Amino acid sequence: MAKDQSAERRAQAAAVKAEASSARARDRRIKMLGGIGVVVVALGIVVAGYLGAQSAKPHADAAAKQPTGTIAGSYGWPIVPVNAAKSTLTIWEDPQCPFCDIFEKAFGSTVKQLATSGKVNVVYQMATFLDDNFPQSNHASRRALNAFGCAIDQGVGEAYHTLIYANQAKTEGDGFTDDLLRKLGATAGLSGDKLAKFQSCYNDGTYLGWADNLNQYFRDKGIQGTPTLWLDGKVVPTAALASPATLTDYITKNGK
Repeated sequence: MAKDQSAERRAQAAAVKAEASSARARDRRIKMLGGIGVVVVALGIVVAGYLGAQSAKPHADAAAKQPTGTIAGSYGWPIVPVNAAKSTLTIWEDPQCPFCDIFEKAFGSTVKQLATSGKVNVVYQMATFLDDNFPQSNHASRRALNAFGCAIDQGVGEAYHTLIYANQAKTEGDGFTDDLLRKLGATAGLSGDKLAKFQSCYNDGTYLGWADNLNQYFRDKGIQGTPTLWLDGKVVPTAALASPATLTDYITKNGK
């Protein structure tokens, strides 16, 4: 009997330890993936200084061309055309942001499913603020968004967006080379005439002005770090980003 009780106590202790470990792992995910606690702490001071220093710039270049299907005024790109009757999940990112890469790997497929199922509009609002933080990158975020715009025109925006994060430099600030950004068009599925148009679009810098307008809109909205998520204009709380399931549940309960 004593042996049985001892074994039971050990089992209970193991269960408590496992539960505590699970809770710690959950907390780590929340801190890494929330809009995100650690992201804001890590970038907040730098971003706030950057936003303040740049606030005098004009709102936008009205003559800048926008990629097919992007939204006039906000310049964002919806994964599928926006349905005004639905809630909108806005995702603020910078191509060089390592925490955006973490977010995309954890939530990217869920975000796509939410958009394509019609549960919610999903709009990517990109930025280039990290170009100022990492001048050695030679405006890598801006060039990546130029390429992204060209990919959107050729119907592979979603695939190219995924590839941007999958091909981030190992060292933050090293950015992307022009050669890589051109080659990713083929990796995204383009070939023949479409690939040629994509590469010509990139070489011409067709969407550099669009990238600038996106970044100005980012500053105008006072976003303090990336990734940041909004649901209908309100910041998605950190706890909702504990997992894909909690994000889906939050949208279900708080969306239209």
